Order: sequence, then structure tokens, then C-alpha cells
Amino acid sequence: MPALEEAAVIKTTRERLKNLLKPPGALGRAEDLVTALAGIQGTARPAINRPACVTFVGNHGVTRKGVSAYPADITLRLVDFFKDGKAAINQICRMNAIDFSCVTLFDGRFTEDISEGPAMTVAAFKEAFAIGQNAVPEGCDLFIAGDAGIGNTTAATAIACALLKQAPKTLTGGGAGLDDKGIQLKREIITQALRVNAVESLSPLEILRKVGGFELVAIAGSAVAARERRIPFIADGVIATAALLALHTHRPALTEHVIAGHLSAEPAHRHMLAYLKKEPILDLSMRLGEGTGAALSVSILRHALNLYDNMATFSDL
Repeated sequence: MPALEEAAVIKTTRERLKNLLKPPGALGRAEDLVTALAGIQGTARPAINRPACVTFVGNHGVTRKGVSAYPADITLRLVDFFKDGKAAINQICRMNAIDFSCVTLFDGRFTEDISEGPAMTVAAFKEAFAIGQNAVPEGCDLFIAGDAGIGNTTAATAIACALLKQAPKTLTGGGAGLDDKGIQLKREIITQALRVNAVESLSPLEILRKVGGFELVAIAGSAVAARERRIPFIADGVIATAALLALHTHRPALTEHVIAGHLSAEPAHRHMLAYLKKEPILDLSMRLGEGTGAALSVSILRHALNLYDNMATFSDL
């Protein structure tokens, strides 16, 4: 949509919001969310009729260094729960009428250990990116990219450190439940990964390839596909946001369709959202991943649209 047409859509949306039977701006951020959805979808009557969540699953070689409180084999065991409809994301998607599916990258193959070299080859990066692009369902009008992968907060934090130029001491959190000793080890491993891969000389997408993970690359691919199709992309936690940060620093226009679903308890997430200038809808101190925080925020978006569509207006008086 040309910029002038998009501006007209946003203007029309704001005029209707102003005419609703309420004081100006009384619905607060709900009004901003409606306007954002209108601009992304390119219509003054935005809608969420078929939201979809795809959880991307990847294994990380760096888990061999003890950066997680859980063993790496948990990742693929989680897939069984996703398929059986018993994971947290299944419950939230069911309650909110969100289509759910999961994609396991490369049949669960591990990336290389990022503390010893690049996570993946260029060929693997391109394939994972394409898998993400092709995972956005036809007909969906809102998309969430979830994640599952033991050790992936290490990869996401490494990306954040490299792109925000901040130290692991500042951005590293406990992930799935590390104690203070575990967090210190995780910081050391991230520091080593940044040094070994010489991230200061890399482009944003090369940083994603060298210290990221298969599921992070797939998330980036899905975000690009959603952007091309004018589908709002609701960002989940620290993993999805790290992938989006790489896209944004590569080309800012690639994240114009992103709405932050929630604020994770991971320290890197707050810093990345601030850099991206995205205000989260929810702040529940969640750190589960899977797409859970983003999926919970869909109910708020639907409430905002319902108010926009069905409230009386001053013209009705």
C-alpha cells in the first residue's frame, strides 16, 4: 500500500475513535492498538478473524556447556506435548481461538556450539529462514511466532549483546531457572561466543547466523513473510524479539508490522523492546516462551477491536 493510502487509513481510524461515545483518548492504549492494526492491515476496519501461532522448535549445541537448568533432550519431548495439545501454548490458543501448529527445525538436529564457532552454515541459515517464511498459514490475519529450545536464551542474549553493544553482565538472565552460579557461567559462555565469532565485524543477519539458532532464524523468516502480506506480527518474548532485532538493524522497515505482546522477565527483553520502541501490551513477568505471552495479548487486541466496531458514537446522540 502506498504511504499516502496508509496515512489515509490511519486518519480515518483515528477519526472514528475520536467519534466514539467517550472522552478523547479515554480508551488509552486500546486506541493505539486499533490504529496500529489498521495501519498494518491497510484498512480502517481491521479485524482478527483467523489468528495463528506457529511454535518453532530448535536444538542448541551450546547446551553442552551447561547454560541451561534442563537437559537438551527436553526440547524434543516438548514437541509431543505440543502435538497432544497439553502444553501451555495449546491451552492459551484454545481459549483464544488461535490456530496452533509447531515446526521442528531439521528434525531436531543441534546447531554447532556458538562458544566455539558459528551456529550454522550459510546454507542452513537460508533453509531455516525459508522454513519460517513458508510457515505463515494462508488466510491468517494475525501471526505469532513461538519458540521452544533448551539453551535458546543464551543465543538470544548473545544476539542482543552484539546488536545493542551491551555486556553479558547487563543482559543475561536465568532462562529456564539458573541459579546465580549458573547465570555467571552463562555470561562467560556468551562472552566467549561473542569473541570467537568476532561479532563486532558482522552484519546483523550474520550475527543471527553465527550466534543464533535454527528457530530464531525461522522466526525471522516468518516475520518477513507476514510483513509482505500485511499481517500483524505479535512478538512474544526474548527469543522472538532477538530475531526481530536482527531484522530491524538490517532494515527497520521489516519490523513496522510488529506489536509487542508482552514483556518477558528476561533482562535482555526490556532492552531490546526499548531499542525497537515497542511498548508491550502485557507485563506478567512470564518467561516460558512457546508464544504464550503473545497469545495471551490477543484477547486484549480483540477487546480493543470490539470497542472500536460496536460502541455508540456521538453521531448516534
